[in-house]
Amino acid sequence: MGVVTRRQTRRRKKDLIRRLRSRDNGEALRAAEMLRAYGWLYDGTLRGANLARASLAGADLSGANLQKAHLPGADLRGADLYQADLEDADLFGADLEGATLEEADIRGLYLAAANLRGTGLTEAELARLSGLVGATMPDGSLYDGRFNLPGDLDPARLEVNDVDNPAAMAEWYGVSLEIYLAGQAWARENLPRLRSD
Repeated sequence: MGVVTRRQTRRRKKDLIRRLRSRDNGEALRAAEMLRAYGWLYDGTLRGANLARASLAGADLSGANLQKAHLPGADLRGADLYQADLEDADLFGADLEGATLEEADIRGLYLAAANLRGTGLTEAELARLSGLVGATMPDGSLYDGRFNLPGDLDPARLEVNDVDNPAAMAEWYGVSLEIYLAGQAWARENLPRLRSD
């Protein structure tokens, strides 16, 4: 491949990534299809990409390599993320309602304040995430801290005087003390098994 062709390819990739993060859903969906056609959804082109607040509702991102991508506030409602690589990606505040995440690599995925309603994520999958504080869970409830995730506990140590104080932690998670305690009882009973699988 000549220098001109490599330069053109780099420019084309950069343009498609810019279009993918568009707030215009039609524009973003067209960019996703172009990236798929070129094979750039899978080859690492989007690894670490800044797609903050992208309008990707209904996008076919199946198999996409989005490792370490930044998608805070992205609209991913109904998106197909089947077998997508989302390892260590940041989806803070993203709307994933009804998104397909089957067989996706979600290790270390940060989903604090995200809407996960209807995603079908299992407890075993949720236990592998980085953070969920403020997230709406697949069943529509507010996350209660039950997975004791590092991306939740590290900032809590800075913001809460005593992370061993259930009342303070319940307040930090935005749930009642009763709900927080029930979540921690669930954690004692289930987390060892989930984390050993």
